[in-house]
Amino acid sequence: MTSMTGNHMMNKPYIRAVINELEGLGFAGDQAKEVLLKHYRVVRRTAGFEPNAADFAREIVDIEKAINRKYDPTDPSQVYIGHLRDRLKAAKKPGVRIHFISKPTVKSVPKLRRAHSTHR
Repeated sequence: MTSMTGNHMMNKPYIRAVINELEGLGFAGDQAKEVLLKHYRVVRRTAGFEPNAADFAREIVDIEKAINRKYDPTDPSQVYIGHLRDRLKAAKKPGVRIHFISKPTVKSVPKLRRAHSTHR
């Protein structure tokens, strides 16, 4: 994937306004661009260009905070998924395969009858 910082996208007024809002929310210049590029596609696909630049920037900041938040077992709104992360890391190692075995949904499959053919 090529970097979009050299692209004409950064010169568009809407994007410049979002970067300015991100800088106002505590991100430095280059860090604001990186965060915007990291989450731009997700926010644009969910919200489009309908929200103003400040709301668009707040959505990006919310996503960034959610991604960087550490797991707190006392918080009921968080679910521990570390065991899944470990399984995914193991699956990325060469030569390791993980198979998920589930119960069959249909206990017995009826046998198919052959249609009587007139051909003998």
